[in-house]
Amino acid sequence: MRSYEWPILLFCGAIFLSPVNDAIVKLVTVEMSIAEVICIRALYCACILLCIKNNVKELTRTDIDTLFLLFCRAALLSMSMFLYIYSLSFLSLSIAVSTFYLAPIFISLLSPVFLREPMRFNNITFVLIGFFGVLLISEPWSADPKAEVLLVVIAALSYAFFQLLTRATSSKAGTLTVVTVQHLALSIISGVVILYNFKVTHHGSDFSRIIKNYSFENLMLIFICGLIVLCFSFASANAYRKTHAFKIAPLEFVAIPSGVIWSYIIWNDVPSVSAFGGIFLIFMVGLINSKLN
Repeated sequence: MRSYEWPILLFCGAIFLSPVNDAIVKLVTVEMSIAEVICIRALYCACILLCIKNNVKELTRTDIDTLFLLFCRAALLSMSMFLYIYSLSFLSLSIAVSTFYLAPIFISLLSPVFLREPMRFNNITFVLIGFFGVLLISEPWSADPKAEVLLVVIAALSYAFFQLLTRATSSKAGTLTVVTVQHLALSIISGVVILYNFKVTHHGSDFSRIIKNYSFENLMLIFICGLIVLCFSFASANAYRKTHAFKIAPLEFVAIPSGVIWSYIIWNDVPSVSAFGGIFLIFMVGLINSKLN
C-alpha cells in the first residue's frame, strides 16, 4: 500500500464518524451555548494533546510566523463551527451535513488558485451542480424557505479555506503541532465569546446564554465529541498534508449518508423529496469528482 493510502483510509473513517459529533452537538446546544460547547470540547482535546511527550517542546520551537498562520487556520475553523452549529438549531442534521459538504467542491475549485495545484475544468461544473443541489435542499420557492442554508454555505466556504491553509502549512510544522495549536486557538476564541456573554443582554439565543452549571451527562457527551473531533483533526491534517487537496476533498462526501442515517435514527427525520434530491445530487457529484481525481 502506498505511503499516502493509509492516511486517506483513516480520513474516510473519521469523516464518516463526524456526523455523530454533529448529532451530539445538536442535542447538547439545547441547554448550552455554542461557545461553551466548542470551548469545553477544545479544552478536552488540548489537555490530551499537551500530555503527549515532547509536544510542548515542539510548540516552543515553532517560529512565530508559523504559529500565526496556524492560529489563522484555527480562526477559519472557528468561524465555520459557529455558523454550522448555529444552523443546526433550524435545520435537520441531514440537510445541514449535506449542504456543508459543498466544502470539498470549493476546495477542488480553489486549490489551483491558492495552492497552484493542477486545474480541473470539471471542478467548475461540479460547483454549479452542487449549488443546484443546495437550491433543491433550501427550497427558496416554497412557502417556508430554509434561509439558514446560506449560513451553512458560508461555513463550508470558511472550512474550505481552513483546509487549503492546512495544505499550505504542511512543510512548516508537524501534524501534532498543527492539531495542538488548532485546539488551543479554538479554546481561546470560544473563551472570548463566553466572556462576551457576561456583558450582553441575554435573550436565550444560541450565541448568548446565561452560563449555568453543566450536567455530568452533557460533559460526557462533549467528551465523546472531543474524541471524535481529535481523531478527525489528526486524520484530516495528515491526509491533506500527504497529497493534493483536490484529491482528498471529494472523499469528505462519505459524511453525507452518515448524516442522513443519524438524522433518521435520533430525530426520525426524513428529508422532503426535493431535499432528498439535493442530497443525492451533492453526494453523486462528490463520488464522480473523487473518481475523476
